[in-house]
Amino acid sequence: MTTYSLWAFSLRQVSANEWGVISIVPFVVALLKYSVDVDSGAAGEPEEIVLHDRLLLVLGAVWAACLMGSVYT
Repeated sequence: MTTYSLWAFSLRQVSANEWGVISIVPFVVALLKYSVDVDSGAAGEPEEIVLHDRLLLVLGAVWAACLMGSVYT
């Protein structure tokens, strides 16, 4: 999380938009949600968890949209 956050803040210095910094929120929430799923014992294969959890799919889409916004704006 720290490395991603540092990268996102350095991206803000290169481009003038805030989308890279905003992308930290869905990234961290998705990572914590995945961690909760693993700790609860509902873990199987990682791709199985991600593809069957709607919240993780939505967070992944929001994260990807934020990154696209930071690159293309």
